[in-house]
Amino acid sequence: ETMSDLAEVEAAVRAVQAVAADLPIVVTLSFDTHLRTMMGVTPAAAVSTLADLGVTAVGANCGRGPEEMEAIMEQMVSARPDGMLLVAQSNAGLPQLVGDRFEYDADPERMAAHAATLRSLGVDLIGACCGSTPDHLKAMYAALQAG
Repeated sequence: ETMSDLAEVEAAVRAVQAVAADLPIVVTLSFDTHLRTMMGVTPAAAVSTLADLGVTAVGANCGRGPEEMEAIMEQMVSARPDGMLLVAQSNAGLPQLVGDRFEYDADPERMAAHAATLRSLGVDLIGACCGSTPDHLKAMYAALQAG
């Protein structure tokens, strides 16, 4: 989770494969506003490289919020080979200082709409990351069950 370098990902995947060859492997990377990891990996390159390594699922987590995650997943969907599962776990927007604490700016309704959009794109596993609360997850679940 939250990987940024494909060499590190490959080392982790190879280690898991060496000790638990039958274990499904899910890898998520974190992408910035330029739709690249901090090491310059594009969503499409992540999918193709990780498919070649034999992972079960690849995706993205964290980031700046739903809109960015949707753009990342569009690229992953277009690069996905048959049989590859895709994972998306967006932050609930960006943190904003409210009084003496931080609150994320994507409310549960926005995250519910985001979950529905991800499903319509073809994302298989949909979750949430930083800033998400039980209310976010309940709204996302309800949206996915309804549609």
